[in-house]
Amino acid sequence: MNETWKPVIDWFDFYEISDFGRVRSKIRKGQTNLGERLYGGKILTPIINSAGYLVVNLTKRGKREQRTVHSIVLDAFVGPRPENWQCCHNDGNRSNAKLSNLRYDTVKGNHADKIKHGTWQGGENNGNSRFSETEIRAIKYYGLHHLELMMTVNYAGKIRRGEVWCHV
Repeated sequence: MNETWKPVIDWFDFYEISDFGRVRSKIRKGQTNLGERLYGGKILTPIINSAGYLVVNLTKRGKREQRTVHSIVLDAFVGPRPENWQCCHNDGNRSNAKLSNLRYDTVKGNHADKIKHGTWQGGENNGNSRFSETEIRAIKYYGLHHLELMMTVNYAGKIRRGEVWCHV
């Protein structure tokens, strides 16, 4: 397969992005104390940020900006992100920034993907959760008070009314 390259939006003279999710710097001339020299012409090595996305550092004239690779790909090949929409990974893999794996979608569509791929951070998957879905079902449907003692009465009421843990 051929790799297609396009300029990175707002960084036209400095970087290009491919439909495979690779970023490269463009060859350009620069002035040093010793004269003129060539810069660029290399593929950037992305890093994985704390959220699990590939990011690259783009620099020009002393200005540095860290951008997610998937958003650069969509911006260059599909166009600007529609207002209130999100960049979505079709396979649920945040480090797969190939154009064939990316799309813009609504918040609702992105959330449905997270549930489908098992990457949703709600319920038991939330690192702060103190209860299992089984315990929550027991509180909601059977009113087990010994579990309610482990939480505030207010929180137990929110569970029963479906204000929290509404997916259970």
